[in-house]
Amino acid sequence: MRALGLLVLVLGCTPDDTEQGSDTEDTEDVGDLDQDGFTEDEGDCDDEDPLVYPGATVGEADEWTAQVLPADVLVCFDHSGSMGSELDGLAAEGDTFVGALHAAVADWQLIVANGDDGCRDTLLLTPTMLDAAQLFQAGVSVEGGELTGALLTVAVNAVAATDPGESNEHFLRDDSLLHVVFFTDGADESVDSWETNLAALQATRADPRRVKVSLMGGEVPKGCAGADPSTGYWDAVQATGGEFQSICDSFDDGMAALGAASAVVDDVFPISADVVVESIEVRVDGEVHSAWSWDEVRVAVVVDGLSAGDSVEISYQVPGDCPLPE
Repeated sequence: MRALGLLVLVLGCTPDDTEQGSDTEDTEDVGDLDQDGFTEDEGDCDDEDPLVYPGATVGEADEWTAQVLPADVLVCFDHSGSMGSELDGLAAEGDTFVGALHAAVADWQLIVANGDDGCRDTLLLTPTMLDAAQLFQAGVSVEGGELTGALLTVAVNAVAATDPGESNEHFLRDDSLLHVVFFTDGADESVDSWETNLAALQATRADPRRVKVSLMGGEVPKGCAGADPSTGYWDAVQATGGEFQSICDSFDDGMAALGAASAVVDDVFPISADVVVESIEVRVDGEVHSAWSWDEVRVAVVVDGLSAGDSVEISYQVPGDCPLPE
């Protein structure tokens, strides 16, 4: 009789246990399975992958080898009376200029424009032309006009004549460096200021930094033997990081330096428009490189201090496929 009462007691507990277990199963919260701080109810697109959650970013990396920009070189010679002997010496070193240009830049174009209208006095010279140096030398000797002492104006007229059907058509290319080189023994006598004329030259480029002005002229501020200070030109050189050579020094060395100055390394590297700018890291030849800036207009990283052949790696984060809940 005692054993039977125990059996009833045990059996009597069974329904209560079953009912309690059923309640627990119905109310259990699955929670944050991958421990990334978000549940599925909170917008986690994959609660089994801790790298996927609302607003998560993913890493990307792009690699380049730094290259020299194509160069479109415009050369203008002052033909005022005081330049007579200098012009003969410069023409004699024409092959030095073209040779230095050819050694420094693989893809170049060159014209000489001395006249008031800026129309080219040579063919459009290129690396494939075996007689480019001789044609350049001939261009040195073509006389200028009334604006021969205002070569900044002549240069502006030259780049303005590059539309289809005009005399300098095909000279300016997209994304090239425009390198303007002046040879004079005096100051620029343009009606417009050097700032205005430089702005007109820069307006031909999407990136105004892709205009470089160089000069062989009179030293500033005191000039040199037989040459007045080449103000105006010299100011444009300083504003664009160009090359200055004294017209009172060796033409051989000066022409070589001016030709080589056409070599400018492309420092603009476009990346994804969705980049998280704060995540950008730049490495040059494997080392972290801090000298860079973000160009919002071109959606690109601008890297300073590069040399041709440098390896450039840019790593950054972009938004992943799991957006933040609205």
